Amino acid sequence: RMPVYISCLSYFVPLDLEAGLLDENLVKHYMYYALVALQSPQPKIRVAGLSILVSIASSREENAALTVISLLPSFKDLVLDSWWEVQAQLLQLSSQLLDYLASTGATSSAEAEALLAIVSPLLDSKRTSKVVLQVGLCSLVKILRHYPALIPDYVAVLLSQPLALLQRLLEPAPPKAEEGGEAAGAAAPRRLAYVIGTSSRLYEECCICTYWPAVEIARILTKQTKKGKQDTAEPEQLEVLMACLSDVDAELTEERKSKKQQQRKLSPS
Repeated sequence: RMPVYISCLSYFVPLDLEAGLLDENLVKHYMYYALVALQSPQPKIRVAGLSILVSIASSREENAALTVISLLPSFKDLVLDSWWEVQAQLLQLSSQLLDYLASTGATSSAEAEALLAIVSPLLDSKRTSKVVLQVGLCSLVKILRHYPALIPDYVAVLLSQPLALLQRLLEPAPPKAEEGGEAAGAAAPRRLAYVIGTSSRLYEECCICTYWPAVEIARILTKQTKKGKQDTAEPEQLEVLMACLSDVDAELTEERKSKKQQQRKLSPS
């Protein structure tokens, strides 16, 4: 009965979060059963426990993310778990918590280092499945500006993905449709199940170009291409480079504006 109850809780928590019902007492309730789930011998229940923590970490409830971070000793060893969806949820959770730490200016904290130690082994294109890497690419892209040390591995993994998966990440999401059938303008997220049937949860695929630091991605891509001493670029490299170029001008313009503003502040009046 307990595994079934925990599995149900993992689907209830996003609903409570969306409805604004996630208060301190509910957080404690969910956290307790998430902790129980992490110790389960059943991989699907471990996935359910991590899914609960992912939802709580994304909530605006005061100290919710800090409470999840306090469970680091309980979930850090799951980096050795061989079940693909445990790895996928672990990447999502680590990304959420690293984003929170960045918002508090704690990118160099011991907690951030411990979370990065979870992420790094999973960003291994030779050992980690393409599906898990696809989830990681979507989750980690939003924190690359705060943790630039991740960018070389991120680019390497991006280029290792099959061309069809890579193109999905570079393709803008279709606009959200209104009730009348016309496009509303806001992008509708793509939510996919990577395994046929009901055994897999839905994972959101975003257009990574919306979030990545294009200038730095292009620089690392060029550096890695030169290091490989290739005469011609691979299709994956061209896809990423072309996507970067469309964003580089905008980023450079913003950088120039920011530098001019700083110079004005420093110059004597």
